Amino acid sequence: WLIRWEVCLLVLAVLPSESAATTWISSEDEAAARDANTAVNLFCAGGLKGEVDREGGRDTLVAAAGGNFILEALQSSSTSDDTGTKVVEQVQTRAGGAAGGILFAIILLVAWSVCCWTACPCCACCRVCSGRRKTSSLIKGILIAAGVGLAFGLIFAASYALTHYGRVVDGFDNMVC
Repeated sequence: WLIRWEVCLLVLAVLPSESAATTWISSEDEAAARDANTAVNLFCAGGLKGEVDREGGRDTLVAAAGGNFILEALQSSSTSDDTGTKVVEQVQTRAGGAAGGILFAIILLVAWSVCCWTACPCCACCRVCSGRRKTSSLIKGILIAAGVGLAFGLIFAASYALTHYGRVVDGFDNMVC
């Protein structure tokens, strides 16, 4: 509705009526309307780009946001104290998921630092089993299969991103309009 509102303002500002005689529309407003019209013609010459699925986009956003937990708490509670309790529980649950990712990142950072520290030639005494190791063919095969699987996963993710890159660019162009 915002685009329609701006178009109405542009139409009202550009119409050659008695706009110069009114106190509501100044010459600066008319200049701004002309500049806006020029910008629309420059950036939005072909109209909206790509296909716009408003309902599908709304459903995707609601699913990504995890639903409207405040509305659900309001609908399922009978008192205001009960509503507050349910909202706090939902916030704590959602924050726990985010905290799990942050905790894993910290553990990974510590593990990476330890691995890099023990790989340094001056810290050879810190390595466990610093002698020659024999690894079975089964373990080698499993590790090679895991590496190949990761490589295919990366290739799939990159191709998926490149496939939908055009839709992202169209969305940004539509947002400018």
